[in-house]
Amino acid sequence: MAVSEKTKREVWVKAGGCCAFPDCKKTLIETTSGEDSSATLGEIAHVVAQGKKGPRSGKPIPGGELHGTGNLMLLCLEHHEI
Repeated sequence: MAVSEKTKREVWVKAGGCCAFPDCKKTLIETTSGEDSSATLGEIAHVVAQGKKGPRSGKPIPGGELHGTGNLMLLCLEHHEI
């Protein structure tokens, strides 16, 4: 099961459109010209990984749901790679 669109919107709103990595706070919404008035530059990441071999796998899942807002955070592209 993937992260729902509703949950993704909630993660973006709770993060205020900024990277949640400590001391980053980079704005992840950029105003553009043309048909679309803005572009999103962030990615949603799991705190406890989806896969069994991923980061922090086997740890308790924050909020109890793998794809819930408690286990998700909004990150800039740089910090999402970490």
